[in-house]
Amino acid sequence: MGWTYTDFLIFCFSSDLNKFYKRLRWTSWKNDVSKLDGNDVYSFYPFLWSKEGKDINKDSRKAIPVEEQYTFSIYNRQQLGLEKQDP
Repeated sequence: MGWTYTDFLIFCFSSDLNKFYKRLRWTSWKNDVSKLDGNDVYSFYPFLWSKEGKDINKDSRKAIPVEEQYTFSIYNRQQLGLEKQDP
């Protein structure tokens, strides 16, 4: 987002987080997220950044381990040349 740490803290404590995250919250998000433990996240398909994934209420979502999502994200960054690959 190109923000400094100070900008980020100001945003966190004084911005409208509901407005900021509106596109990333589906109708039943509060209930669904309350069922996750600290080791899981939601994976979405089609990907939220894709043209097909623009309506989060229509996208498929599945709870998966954080480690699985992290590994997948690093792999994709490597494929795009955004992350240094291990030798």
